[in-house]
Amino acid sequence: MKLLLLNPNTSEAMTAPMTAAAHTVAAPATSIVGRQPGFGPASIESRVDEVFAAAGVAEQLRLSVQNSEHFDAAVVA
Repeated sequence: MKLLLLNPNTSEAMTAPMTAAAHTVAAPATSIVGRQPGFGPASIESRVDEVFAAAGVAEQLRLSVQNSEHFDAAVVA
C-alpha cells in the first residue's frame, strides 16, 4: 500500500516527524510519502488558517494525480 500523508500546514519541520511516526505504526510493506502544501499557514491557529490550509491540501492532492503518483489513500494528519 502507498499512502500520502499530508501535513496541512507548510512546516516541513513538522512533516518529517509526522511521517516517521506513521512509519512506526504502518504495516512493513506500506510506503508512506509525507508532504505539506506549497502555500498556506505555517501553523493552523484559527478558522481562517483552516480554510487557507485546505486549499494547500487540495493543491497537493491535485499534484499527486497530475503526476500519476498512484497513492492508495491520502491521510490529512
